Amino acid sequence: MLLRVQCTIDGQPYGPFSFSLGADNVGFGLGSFDSAGQPRAVGLRFLSEASRRAGWTYFVLRPGVYYLAVRPPQRGSLRAYDEALLTGPRWRIDVPEGAKAVYVGTLHLTGEADFLLFGGRIMRSVRGDAALVEDERELASGLLAEEFPALGEAKTVLMQRWHEGEPIIIRTPGRGS
Repeated sequence: MLLRVQCTIDGQPYGPFSFSLGADNVGFGLGSFDSAGQPRAVGLRFLSEASRRAGWTYFVLRPGVYYLAVRPPQRGSLRAYDEALLTGPRWRIDVPEGAKAVYVGTLHLTGEADFLLFGGRIMRSVRGDAALVEDERELASGLLAEEFPALGEAKTVLMQRWHEGEPIIIRTPGRGS
């Protein structure tokens, strides 16, 4: 699953995957059948350093329904950081059977930041109500053609915003998944 993230904080562009105090500026959790839809922290992967700077990340997933949670970098206790996965904005992602690569959209995040002691900023919060998903399938296809030409064209299945109180849909993973 291929995803691009673009951030704006306090009206200025902000690198989602540039390091801030040893951690990426934006982190993710994924909920699935195995977790009854509750997001669990996942590590980030990048196709290349250039793709990282451009905001691209990917996840290796079986076909199924997933819930992507977004959180800012860790500040304060680990418990509060873990709880941010349950309270932060979420999106539903459907990974279809038989797809070698799935592009789920470009997630535009807005947030607020605090200034660091020696310059720079760190994201304090992510505003889920201001997040947008854009379809940049041509960019995604170009990136995959450059980095993994054997995969072929990515299937585009844009993620959908999930709101607290909506049902969590989980499906039993198919045979051989």
